[in-house]
Amino acid sequence: RSFTPGMGYVALSRLRSLSGLYLRGFNTMALQLHPEIFDFDLALRRRSDLLAAETEDLLVDNDTTNETASAVDVDPLDLDLFAQLKAWRRDQARAEGVPAYVIAHDMTLAEIAMNVPQDSTSLLRIKGMGTTRVARYGEAIIAVILHHLNPPPAHNSLFG
Repeated sequence: RSFTPGMGYVALSRLRSLSGLYLRGFNTMALQLHPEIFDFDLALRRRSDLLAAETEDLLVDNDTTNETASAVDVDPLDLDLFAQLKAWRRDQARAEGVPAYVIAHDMTLAEIAMNVPQDSTSLLRIKGMGTTRVARYGEAIIAVILHHLNPPPAHNSLFG
């Protein structure tokens, strides 16, 4: 018997299990979203998408003293490989219509650029690269790495 939009959602969100749940007096108002909340959510999503599209990823400076930098300064970071991985991630994120961090975080790409794994087993050892992410993106990441390590020969011929 909800009398305002969302009351049913709030009540259901407090459940800890479905055991013993019985819905009575359920009406159309119970799960409706308040129109102002819907508009606000839509505006936030649009702003977030715009910000994600406009924001460049930052490379962590190894000379800083913050905690994230200390996680990156174990091995030298291959900046060229890091840039190639970020370009791949950007293209993949655009193709999937998701923010880049959903594909992989900067710290994960930095660790890949430091350790340069060349197979799925080695890629699984990278923090942030679980079995699901490796199954989904591992082949493409390894292709970026192998292309970086073995670039095609430069074509300098004037005739071909």
